[in-house]
Amino acid sequence: MKSILVLAFIATAATAQAQERPARPDLTLPTAVFAAAATADWATSHALIGRGGLRDGDNATRTVSKGIAIDVAGVALWNRYVGRKHPRIAKAGLYIASAVRIGFAVKAMRTCQPTCMSDFEQNKRAFRAQFGRR
Repeated sequence: MKSILVLAFIATAATAQAQERPARPDLTLPTAVFAAAATADWATSHALIGRGGLRDGDNATRTVSKGIAIDVAGVALWNRYVGRKHPRIAKAGLYIASAVRIGFAVKAMRTCQPTCMSDFEQNKRAFRAQFGRR
């Protein structure tokens, strides 16, 4: 009788071990796309805030740092809570958020273009004057 119980226990443990947990959804690519879009948005926002294009009581670096921290926390929570139960919705949400962030970056570039380009030209002339043409 004891041997039957031991065999039943081993068989139960083997079948429980054979049942694998469902694979975690792969959100690596959508997260990377969002990270690239957010990086472009924050880079252009930093340039725009730093040149006085936006009225902000805080300095540009601090504002961008806070925004990046919010983005990282938001994406981590999104991937954890939405991505586990609804991976297709999570992927679509990350791609939509990426498109919105690219739109923000393009708008910031268009807004900043006259002042940013003039600063670039001034810096280029100053570099050439100091170090000669290379």
